[in-house]
Amino acid sequence: MRQFDNKKLSEILTIVLFSIFVLSLPYSKSFVSIFAGLIFINGVFFSIMNKEIKTKLKENNSFWFLISVLGVYLVGLLFSKDLKLGLNEVNKALMWLVLPSGVLLSPRLSKKYFWLILTLFIFGVTVSTFISSSRMLFSNSFGIDNFREVNFISHIPFSLQIAFSIFILINSFFTENWLLKFLKPHYRIIWILWLLFFIIILKSILGLIAFYFTAILLFYLIVNRNHNPRIKKGIIIGTLFFSLLPVIYLGNVIYKFYDIKDTNPEKADKQTVLGNDYEFDFNNKFKENGYYVNWYICTIELEQAWNQRSNVDFNEKDGKGFPISGTLIRYLTSKGLRKDAEGVKSLNDRDIKNIESGIANYIFDTSVYAFYPRIYETIWEFDKYMLTGNPNDQSFSQRIEFTKASIIIIKDNFWFGIGTGNYLIAYRDAYKKMNTQLDVENYGLVHNQYLSYLSKFGLIGFLYIMFVLFFVFIKNKGYRNDLLILLFVNLLIANLGDSIWETHIGLYYFVFFFSLLIWHSPQELSQ
Repeated sequence: MRQFDNKKLSEILTIVLFSIFVLSLPYSKSFVSIFAGLIFINGVFFSIMNKEIKTKLKENNSFWFLISVLGVYLVGLLFSKDLKLGLNEVNKALMWLVLPSGVLLSPRLSKKYFWLILTLFIFGVTVSTFISSSRMLFSNSFGIDNFREVNFISHIPFSLQIAFSIFILINSFFTENWLLKFLKPHYRIIWILWLLFFIIILKSILGLIAFYFTAILLFYLIVNRNHNPRIKKGIIIGTLFFSLLPVIYLGNVIYKFYDIKDTNPEKADKQTVLGNDYEFDFNNKFKENGYYVNWYICTIELEQAWNQRSNVDFNEKDGKGFPISGTLIRYLTSKGLRKDAEGVKSLNDRDIKNIESGIANYIFDTSVYAFYPRIYETIWEFDKYMLTGNPNDQSFSQRIEFTKASIIIIKDNFWFGIGTGNYLIAYRDAYKKMNTQLDVENYGLVHNQYLSYLSKFGLIGFLYIMFVLFFVFIKNKGYRNDLLILLFVNLLIANLGDSIWETHIGLYYFVFFFSLLIWHSPQELSQ
């Protein structure tokens, strides 16, 4: 009777703890950490009480491989020159032990409760998207200046959670998800479309790229499992359209950026309407919306005309801390106006306020939902970086410098890496070696999980970690489980642009669902 009570209690606690954990993922690092620990305690305690621990650990030998990823960090700690940072890294990597142990040792979820956990997850993610879009729409009321601040967690792991939620919803059309089956198909399609819309307005380029390629894989899986020729043909046509649309859109944005309007310096007007000389720097190729920034500048007229329109002096700084003069020149250029008195007169009151607040291109004065400005900003940063080599205060350009530094570290520590906790010293030395233009305060780590592993643990450590993940995946026949395939591939792609497995939410999210889908998936999902 007592054993029965223990089993029943452990099952109830497992469902409750798993539910709160997945509901916390889009919202709170603290809650996720607390309930990860409780999942571990619950699993270990009741598997001992129910005398199941030896059997479970013996029957699931791939478990030992998965938790051995933590061992790589511990071995790397032996070479640490900064023990405090090393222990901090090990503390983050503890989830490679805590969550797989807790998930495996917890009572196996029934089919009913497995789908409940997944449905609660997408419910939590969806509610978070509604809250975030409200905060985005009423950003002024919430005192939000940056659209990245509308979410409770970082935009990259959140975009991955949204993508996985979409995959679960699509999967519900092919599996017996008893909860989602209560919703008619057209309601589920509307739900999917909302999440698709939000993942776009979230403007996480990495999240979109990972979703894009994983979705193509999903289409392939659907086609491969469907034997109706007409449906197959429709899906293939839809896949081609889905594949080409983003490429065409991106190509159009790039074309518009580099479609230069003024190309012949000899035909350029030399004087303004008021008879003052223009200044030209034909060697400077900075551009905004296809116009050269350093063409047609008359500083005297600009200063006089601006000071007549604005209470912020021409020589003062804008709302973002940059010189008004520079912001004004870029803004006029973006509208195709010349940088003279006539150009300033052409600006309306909203344009003046934009410049005062630090908006340097009129396209950024758009709806918070607009995606085009985010793509434009990335292209502009890359173009400026290629022209000057200066990556400061530019997210994309700085990432290029981080990557260059990591490659230097990898070359110098090819086989065994720099060890755990030595990254600050190693990157500082690499930046000096490469004579980077990065300001010291902008020094950062590579945003690529594979390069991060290579720099810390060398080729041997990197290959071991990747072997472990693929071994566990194949050993447990993950290639038969569509949701596990999509989760795994989505993270493998996303890790090309960020170190997801070394971020708090990113690691917790992946390890939990990776373990859940391996050890708790109902049979139908694994066939």
